[in-house]
Amino acid sequence: MSEDGVLRFLSEVQHHAGHLGVILYAPPHSKLRMTAALYRRIVSRIPCVIGTKTVGDNTGEMAALLRVRPSHSHFVAECHLVECAKLDARGNYSALAGISLRYMKEWWDMIERRYWTAASQRQLAVQSFYKEGGVPMREGGFIAGAIDKSMASIGGAKGS
Repeated sequence: MSEDGVLRFLSEVQHHAGHLGVILYAPPHSKLRMTAALYRRIVSRIPCVIGTKTVGDNTGEMAALLRVRPSHSHFVAECHLVECAKLDARGNYSALAGISLRYMKEWWDMIERRYWTAASQRQLAVQSFYKEGGVPMREGGFIAGAIDKSMASIGGAKGS
C-alpha cells in the first residue's frame, strides 16, 4: 500500500471510529515503513491516531518519530526497549510476556524507576535469547506469529 493509500484508509477509520484512539501497527516487515515523515503526514490529517506499535530496531528512526508528537504513545519490541524507553517510548509489546509476564513486569519496573544499569543487563539477556532462539527460527522460515505463539505455548499462556 502506498502512503496515499494509507492516508485514504485512515481517513475512513477517522470517519467511522474517530472517537477511539488508534495505535498503528508498523512492524519493520510491513510493506510500508513507518517513518517520522509519514507519521507527521498521518497525524496532521488523522487526529484519532495516537501512537504506534514498533518501528523496528532503528533507534534513530524511533527518536525522530517520538519527536513528531511527544504526547503520543509508542510501543517497541524487546530488542531495543531500554534505548527507546530512555527516549520516552511508552511501553512494549512482548512475545516474552507469554513465557513470563513477571519477567517483563519486573523489567518494565526497572525502566520506570530509571534503574538503567539493571534494565540494560536484562536487555542484553533478552537480545541473547532472541539471537540464539528467535533469529534461527526466522531464518528457518518461521513467521513472527508462529514464533510468538510457540513462545506463549512454552510459557503456558491461555489460548496458545
